[in-house]
Amino acid sequence: MSQVVLIVASTRLLEQAAGVTSALLSRAGRTVTCVRGEAAPPAPEQTGPDIVVWSLSDEEASHLTWSPDWNPSAVAVLDAVGSQDGSFLGTSGALILRRDVEAVAALAPAAVPAGRGPRQAVKVAPRVAVGVGLGAPTRSGDWGEVTEGGMRWLVRAISDDDGLRKRKDEASELHLQRLMPSQALSGWTDDSQQQAATVLSALTALTLGSVLGCPLAPMLHALRDARGSTKASEAA
Repeated sequence: MSQVVLIVASTRLLEQAAGVTSALLSRAGRTVTCVRGEAAPPAPEQTGPDIVVWSLSDEEASHLTWSPDWNPSAVAVLDAVGSQDGSFLGTSGALILRRDVEAVAALAPAAVPAGRGPRQAVKVAPRVAVGVGLGAPTRSGDWGEVTEGGMRWLVRAISDDDGLRKRKDEASELHLQRLMPSQALSGWTDDSQQQAATVLSALTALTLGSVLGCPLAPMLHALRDARGSTKASEAA
């Protein structure tokens, strides 16, 4: 059955983010098809591509009727949600949310108690929610960009206790894993607005690919390759 990656945004990042995502997933060995502005959510198929990248503007998404059975494997929301009631998010798929846009960041589900009794104080999110943004990530698992030694880098935040148990009195330390120089991204220009759009599209594609289980190395290699990328004409 095909997986559906839904990208909801205003017109500012939509085409570029969808194009880069498709290119990276293809380079990672997945078969991908792009769907743009359909009148109804694409139905999963028994045969066909591994992944359907369905890109919708916020306006298009607001006019659709969302079935209770709608549950894409991943949803990226970049820069607009309008009057959406959240139905387009589904119920259990991974969420990729732009953390530096307040209305988008607010879509992250609240943490809930993980159990009863003594461990009730431990809270976990009911579904995976990953933040992307232009600044340095401050939460484990999020993606962003930092400047070190005069060079800009795409980074991913990793906690030193990811998957490990620590004593309650031990503070976790966050590490930023440098992935590649931002200036090495395909289509890099001297225009600051285009740079922001290029970085956000790359981070969105990397995050979507990662939550879908795609290997990181071929996706990073694809980001340096002009083939399959779509340039955005609007500002981020």
